[in-house]
Order: sequence, then structure tokens, then C-alpha cells
Amino acid sequence: MNFLSAFLNRARDSGTRLLITLDTSPRARQTLSWWVLLLGLLLYVTVQSLVILPPLWNRALPPEADDSLAYLVRTAQLKECFFQDCPALIDLREQFSEPVADPEALRQRQLASFPFAFYHPLFSLLLLGVSRLTGDLFSAYKVVWGGSPIFFGLSFSCFLASLWGRSAAGIGLALLAFKVFPDSGLLYCTPSNLALGLALLVWARLIVRRGNAPWVLVLSTLPLAAIHPLGGVYALISIIMAWLAAPGQTPRRMKWAMAAAAALLGAILVLAAILKKPPIFDSLAFLRIILLGRGLGAAFLANLMGLFPEIVRLKDGFFGSLPLFCLASALGYLTAPEERRLVIRRFLTFYPLVLLATLFHRDLFSGPGDLFFRMWIPLAAALFGAVGQTVAYAGRGCLALWAARHEDPDSTGAKGLAAYWPVLALAVMVGYMGNMVLAGGEQLYATREHMSLRQSLTFASRQPRRLLEESRPGDRVLYTALLPMGYYFAHGAMQRGAVYSHPAFQDTEGVGKWLSRPDIRFAVAYNPIVFHPALAGLDEKDRCVTGPQFHYSPLHRGRNYEPLGRSGSLEAADFRWLQVEPQEGPRPAFLRVWVSNPGGPAELQCRPLTGPHPAPHAAAAKTSVAANWSGWVEFPWSQAHHILGYRVIFPQTPHRLAIGGINLGDSTHRWPWAHKAVVTVMAKDPVTGRVAFSFDSAHLLPPPLDGLKATVLDDQGASVLLRLERR
Repeated sequence: MNFLSAFLNRARDSGTRLLITLDTSPRARQTLSWWVLLLGLLLYVTVQSLVILPPLWNRALPPEADDSLAYLVRTAQLKECFFQDCPALIDLREQFSEPVADPEALRQRQLASFPFAFYHPLFSLLLLGVSRLTGDLFSAYKVVWGGSPIFFGLSFSCFLASLWGRSAAGIGLALLAFKVFPDSGLLYCTPSNLALGLALLVWARLIVRRGNAPWVLVLSTLPLAAIHPLGGVYALISIIMAWLAAPGQTPRRMKWAMAAAAALLGAILVLAAILKKPPIFDSLAFLRIILLGRGLGAAFLANLMGLFPEIVRLKDGFFGSLPLFCLASALGYLTAPEERRLVIRRFLTFYPLVLLATLFHRDLFSGPGDLFFRMWIPLAAALFGAVGQTVAYAGRGCLALWAARHEDPDSTGAKGLAAYWPVLALAVMVGYMGNMVLAGGEQLYATREHMSLRQSLTFASRQPRRLLEESRPGDRVLYTALLPMGYYFAHGAMQRGAVYSHPAFQDTEGVGKWLSRPDIRFAVAYNPIVFHPALAGLDEKDRCVTGPQFHYSPLHRGRNYEPLGRSGSLEAADFRWLQVEPQEGPRPAFLRVWVSNPGGPAELQCRPLTGPHPAPHAAAAKTSVAANWSGWVEFPWSQAHHILGYRVIFPQTPHRLAIGGINLGDSTHRWPWAHKAVVTVMAKDPVTGRVAFSFDSAHLLPPPLDGLKATVLDDQGASVLLRLERR
């Protein structure tokens, strides 16, 4: 007991000496501020990595597959056809230059023009450099994406430390770790986000140097503009930040640097406007929209209306208590050192004007408010830095209070409860931050699940390889979907001609000319099982779940479904049974089912069909599926003429079976194309219900081509590769 008492006394004395040292020693406080910043950075990188890495590496395609494939296709162009003179792009450009009167056809054609906008060359060079180590672009993108939390963490730590100081920056960074930014927020490694990270480093340097960093300003202009067109906007903001960060008159050499950066930025815009191949960014068209003002009012209203659902959806986890957030931000500014307030005040006055200007921007490929949400991140981070400043100030007040009580125990008592305001303020802020962290953590978890599910398609890389092996230069490939086309293009298929078909094109002039070309010898389409009835009629990019709701609101009603066979297989746990009915061809000797079972042992039953339902008195064939096994299981096929097909019944007990194919006879394909069979599944979910898939390859082609002989070459994964022949 005496030993424990002595130990506690020594610990208390050591703690007291440490706190007094922190209160009285500038060097100790500086060391503590570094530790707070480093711990905040470590927490940010850890939390963000835990959200990003599982969906990034546990799915075949990177998250947000449509955008990711667009980046990878443009990167492949940098290596294969810098001037966009490869056969696929020449064909698509010619096809899309045909006059179109139908607005829907025009919109779909613009959506299919994603390979042409080559506006992130520096980002593409980064991916190409990393791919020399990883061996392919897809792995390179995942590596760069996986390392993005470190880059963003360093960018925000430098930016916040330049505004508020190291301690406030560390606390603000810890809060940012649990934030989900709308749309393409920091969880996504996009060229515009990387441009933002680089811009934050530039702004931090300008603030630290009090606006006197000429070489940083000039040398950063080209990289910023080369990462993404939004980087050009950040470069312009950097020029203004150089003026805002100067406490007095701007030095002469800095004025020259600002002029040089502006001239370089202007030259880049002119070059981008006159350069036709590759088309980087049509800056003149953008300026015409701004100067003429056409549609700006409608764009402003649409963007303004788009902000509210996102703010309502995210506000609880992002701001916590909004009044308390505003109060903490205001206190952060008021308690900041006087020498920091000038640049903070200027930034917080100027940057909202930038955000106001973004509301006049409109883009076919982006939702309402997209540019606002991309660019508001620095302002939001600065406000969380203000919250961190309030916490740091209250913490320093608690240290001073502790030291005062140690030196004179009666000094604080004489002042009454008013002397303990730092303790009360710190307690309130710690509780507030805890609430934000918990709510933000829930949103991060939901976002991680969303990143895992959205557009989680699986394509087989052997398909584009086989296309290149079996085709000849001059052959053209018909694509009926954008994501498979992007995947093929990223794997070398731009070296073959291309024709894109969409149902909206069927009544347009010129579609018959392109679809009747005799050199269309191959086709790429979705596997029929990549379908869900609740998603029918939507744009291809929208046939997936929407972002997690976080907060119920009639302004935001999301989709909760993905295509059933997005990975090329059907999760048997989602269905009661699967049945197959051949439509033509010889009667098979057996039925084969490809089963993947990463779980425990399970049993499948198979019953013959004599009509809409299994024969009531027929015995069920049963087979056991071993644990951690995948392969074909076989059931005998009766030769009786009244047998129309078979129904495979899945276990009612919990299992992890996946059906990766169902075949009749000894076909080398996964699915029953030779018999043009109809495969029907009964889902447990009542909205999904009963869904039938036709494995007649002619049904994969648009009407002008459905008379061709379409031979399936490969049907593994979410896409199908076909050879087309004239009959």
C-alpha cells in the first residue's frame, strides 16, 4: 500500500512538473504543438486509409468505375495515341460528328464522348510512371489512390498550420479525418482533388512567407494547370493569395512573379483553346458562356437547389450542432494571435466569393452543385482549423490554471468560478468533438460500404486480349455499353475500329450507315445477368446504388439496388431458386452449374420442370458442395420429352454460394448460349421478384444487326465478347 501511494505521489509530481514546464517553457510548448500536429496527421491518414483501402483492393475495378475508367482511358491514350489518331477514336469522332436532332440522342452521345476530353496530362503521367512498377494501369491507379490519404493529410496539415498554428492544425486535422465531403470528396483520388492538394501546399507556403514566395508561385502554375482544368482556377487563386497573404505592400519581385504566373496561365489557356489534338480544355467556349451570360441564371438556380439535399444529408455528421460549430469557429478567429488574423480574415472573406461564382457553372457530366462541393473543401478545412484553435486555446487556459493553482492554491479560489472557464470550455468542446467523431464515423462506415457496392463490376482482362488476338487491323468492334467500352479501351482495344450503339440512336440519321458496315466483326455487350428490373431505363452510370442517405429527407431518395450479376455471378443467398429452360438445340445429357463456395458445406437440389413449376412427384436430385471449393457440379438431364427444364433450389440455411454459370452439355462457355436458354431466378426481395435472362446472343445486338450470326467467344465476367458473321 505504501509503495502504491509513493508511486502515485511521484506520478502526480511528475505530471505537475510537466504541466508547469509546458506553461512556462516556449520550447516545451513548441514540442507539444509538433506532437499534436503529428498525431492529428497520423489519425487522419489511419482513418481515411481504413475507409479507402478495403473497397479499393477488394473489388475488381476501382470505386466509381465510370470516372475511373475515363481517367484510365485518357492515360492509355498518352501512351498509345497521343494525338487521338488510333482507329477507335477516329471512328467515334466521325460517328459523333453526324447531325443529331433528338435531345436524348445528343445527350447519350455526349456521355459517350468521355475518351476525347484529355484534360489531366500530369495525372496520366503519374499513373504511367507508377505502372512501370505495378505492371498495369489499374494497379497503378489503386496504388496512387491508396497513398492519397498521406498526400491530402500533408496538404491539409501544412495549410491549417500556416493559418492557425500547429496545435490547432493537428486538432482540425483529427476532425477532418471523420468527415465525408459530398460528391468527389477526399475519399476519391481524382485529378481535381490532387490539384487541390497541390494548391493547398502552395497557399501554405505563400501564407508562411507572408506573400513573398515568387518561385513557388511561378513554378506551381504549370503543374496545377496540367493536373486538371480546375488546377488552373487554383493557380489563379494562388496569385490572389499571394496578395492576400502580404501584410503590407507587395514586394516588387513578387509583383513580377504574379505577373509571370498570370501570363503563363493565360498562355496555357490560349494553347488549350487552339490545340485540336488532343483536345485539352475548350477555354474559349467557357469564356463565351461567362461573357454572354446565357443560361447562367438557370445554372445558378439548379446548383442552388442541388446544394440543399446534400447539406441536409451530411450536416449531422459534418457539422454536428451547427450553432455550436459556428460559435466555435468564431471563437477560433477571436482567440487567434493578432498576426494571424489578417490573412485569416482576408481568406474567409475572399473564398466565399469564389464559391458563389461556382454556382454559375454547369456541366452535363456533373450533378448540381458539383463544382461548389469540389472547391468548398479549403473553406471547410479552414473552419475546422478554427474549431481546433478554440480547443487549443482552452487547453492552454487549463494549463495556465493548473500552473497558477500549483504556485498559489488560493489564487483561483479567490476569483470564484469565473477562473475555471477554460475547463468548462474545454469540456464542452471535447463533448462536441466526440459527438462529431461518432456521427462522422457512422457516415464513414456507410460510405465505405457504398464505395464497395457502387458499380462493382468485374470484367475479364482476357476478353480484350482475345479480341486483339483474333481481330485484324481494320476490323471494327460494336460496343453497346460505355463501361465495357472503357475497359476494353484501357486494355488496348483502341487499336481496332469502334462503333457505339445506344437505343436512343435507333431513330437518328446515319445510324444505319454505321451499323451496316461489313467490317464490324466483333461486338461487346453486357452479360444478360447484369440487370435489375428496378434499374431499367436509367442511364448506364446510374444503374447502381446512390450515395448513403445518412439522414432521412424527402429531398433525397436513393436507389438501393445494383445489377444482379455485376461480378459475372449470382449470389445464391439472394435467391430462392434458379431454373433453366432451353429454347432450341439437342436435348442435353446433363446440366452443369458453376458454383463458388467460400463458406461451409452446402447442398443443392435440382427438380425437373414439366410446366411453370417443378413436377410435383419427381424426386429431387441432390449434390453436396464442399467448403472452400469452386467448380462445376452436374445433374443428369432426363430424356423424357415432357421435361422442359430444371429448377435448382438453393439452401434455406445461411450460405455463401455464388452461381458463376449454368450450362447444358459440354459447352466451354459459362452460360447456355448454344441452346438459347432462358434462365429465371426468384429473388427473396419482393421488389426484385422473378427475373428472366435470355441467353440468345442475337438479343445482345441492336435491331439492324440481330440477323447476323453472333458467336460467343468469351462470357466470363460482366461482359460478353462476340464474333459477328454475315449469314
